[in-house]
Amino acid sequence: MPMNIKEMEHEKLNLITWIAQLQDAKLIQKLKNFRTDNFSIPQWQKEELDKRTKALENGTMKTRSWEEAKKEIFKK
Repeated sequence: MPMNIKEMEHEKLNLITWIAQLQDAKLIQKLKNFRTDNFSIPQWQKEELDKRTKALENGTMKTRSWEEAKKEIFKK
């Protein structure tokens, strides 16, 4: 049975927390290799990332803390 959006967001946050707490250098390197070896970003996503980076740099994009973002994600 596929995950719904809320479940998927929860699982992603769990993974992010787990990765942030990792102390195993070999496992970190394996994760890094997986990301760089098997993951390519489509051109449209690169363009969107460039657009957002410029917006952050020139102050037209608002940001919030990770704690604020988590509260918003989990209130849904």
